Amino acid sequence: MLVDRLGRENYADQYFGACADTAGHVLHVLRVPGGDFDAAAARAAARPGVELRIAFVDAVGSRKALVTLQTRIEAEAESYWRSRGVEIARVSVNNDGSGLRVDTAQAATARDQLVARYGPQVSEVVGVVPRH
Repeated sequence: MLVDRLGRENYADQYFGACADTAGHVLHVLRVPGGDFDAAAARAAARPGVELRIAFVDAVGSRKALVTLQTRIEAEAESYWRSRGVEIARVSVNNDGSGLRVDTAQAATARDQLVARYGPQVSEVVGVVPRH
């Protein structure tokens, strides 16, 4: 998909991802708003004689930014969080561009701390059974 390649290669600081609704002829493009990516994506997707609507959807961060934050949280799981009584079991990027999900047995008490340290890109803190 040309829009995906354009986003990954030329707009990595804005682009999160894209998915197609082939039945509805809609290309959903998840990105951080601003800049000229929307116009470039529309040009890249345009094809003579092809009916296609592009729906731009706001993401809280680019895939690049969210993966970078995911890596940081994973790196700090042992060195920072464990010493504070928080066991981080998993960190993942939400596929809808809404942010990161952090799984921890201490979800109820750690949510505010995680958001304070990493910002609103931590969109979900989910309780899991602790490892033994």
